Amino acid sequence: MENNKTNKTKREPFYADAKAEFGPTHQRFAQRKKKEAQLLCNQEVRINTGQFSGKTAFVRKVAADGRSLEVEIAHTSGKIAFVDVTFVSEIQERTQYAKGEPNLGPIANGVVRDTV
Repeated sequence: MENNKTNKTKREPFYADAKAEFGPTHQRFAQRKKKEAQLLCNQEVRINTGQFSGKTAFVRKVAADGRSLEVEIAHTSGKIAFVDVTFVSEIQERTQYAKGEPNLGPIANGVVRDTV
């Protein structure tokens, strides 16, 4: 009778193939996310996913992995949470543009026309 344990081939773990798939595109994506996390430090963000979805938070610091943010949830008496950078979006201030040339008054408009 043969010993079946010695005839088995050694199999790699299932995640070994996944490591080979990460190429330069994945590395650039990871670097971009780390850079984005650094830019969001000390900024207000809106959380898009999870328990605090739709809440505004203040980014206190970036975790050691470079992607996780330590945030303080607004209006919750100082709750602290760790959120991945992909689950937040930057809050942008509203900007209103003038619909035409600004009216500077009769004297200033005359000065502008004369100098142009």
